[in-house]
Amino acid sequence: MNKINILDYPNLRILRLHRPTPTQLDVIRQDNFPHLEYLSLVETSNFNFENLSQFKSLRSCELKSLRIDNQYSYSSSSIRSLILRNCDPSNLIDLLRHLPQMTFLKVSIFWTRALLGKFDSTAVFVHPNLMSLDLTMFDLDFDITATNCDICEAVTALLAYVSPCIRARCQLTLFGMPDFNFEQLQRTVTTLDFVRFSCQLVYFPKYKSLPDFDRIRQLPLFNRLKPILTSSDNIIIYYSAWTNTNHAFMK
Repeated sequence: MNKINILDYPNLRILRLHRPTPTQLDVIRQDNFPHLEYLSLVETSNFNFENLSQFKSLRSCELKSLRIDNQYSYSSSSIRSLILRNCDPSNLIDLLRHLPQMTFLKVSIFWTRALLGKFDSTAVFVHPNLMSLDLTMFDLDFDITATNCDICEAVTALLAYVSPCIRARCQLTLFGMPDFNFEQLQRTVTTLDFVRFSCQLVYFPKYKSLPDFDRIRQLPLFNRLKPILTSSDNIIIYYSAWTNTNHAFMK
């Protein structure tokens, strides 16, 4: 695929490149692919958002990460769906501002103490159209003595980017966070009026102790939490299927 000159296909509507060459990346522009609707570059880091924003027909993107230069005021009015394999949470507000018409966002965030230190959980921003948010959170520090209180505050702030008027849905995946404040998360989900909620909890007993699953399941939002069988003793997964939040709190 790296030997293909993609400029020979100007009418492409779907473009998937696993490991594109620098030359291929450089020509992925609106002028060269005016009809492009879907773009997938899952192994490409820091793709230039300025180039991405120039596409007029682009509806959906799947990327490893994006590079945003806030000295420019570019934005995209066409992109409705975005999947990011890695995102600096401090840049997320800027990203959302540049994508005002987006309705679906799936993003993974790899938290470290340094990232938490520079993340502003007090920043106020509400996206006008985001209807579906899929967040995956990784705790990379694996410090047995550390707590996840700051990460919980950050998750609360990220969820608040979704307008309560949208009646949106949220799927949350947590990796390696045994002392996460699920009571606070439940309050946040109900306060922001998410209509549907789903979660997956992944733990690594080798690095941290396990939470009290029975206690978590006492919360109405998590009473459908169930273990998933795995082929390894080094990983434990619990999953809660989509829950109608209105029904959960009427029981």
